[in-house]
Amino acid sequence: MELTVLLRNIEARPQLYVGEAGIYGLRHFLCGYIMSEKEHCPAYHDWLFSDFTAFLAEKYQDNRDLDFASLIVANGTGGNPTDIFFQLIREFTGAAEMG
Repeated sequence: MELTVLLRNIEARPQLYVGEAGIYGLRHFLCGYIMSEKEHCPAYHDWLFSDFTAFLAEKYQDNRDLDFASLIVANGTGGNPTDIFFQLIREFTGAAEMG
C-alpha cells in the first residue's frame, strides 16, 4: 500500500491503527510500516522521516535533530498534534494528492 493511501486511511480512522497513542503512537506505527517497506524494497525512499521532517524543520526554523512528531509537538500552535500532522502532510504533499 502506498504511504499516502495509508495516511488517508489512518486519518479517517486513527483509533483503528494507533488507538489512543497520539502522535508518538502514529510515529511508531509509521516507522514499522517504513521498515517493512525497506525490507521488501531496499530502494524504498522514506520521504516521511527524511523530506517531510526537513520540511518541518525549515517551516518551524528549528534546526534541532528531531523527528517529525517531536518537531510538531515542540513547535505546534496548540491543538491536537495528530490533527496538525495531517494538516502538515497535506501541505507537504499537496491537497489534491491526500484528497
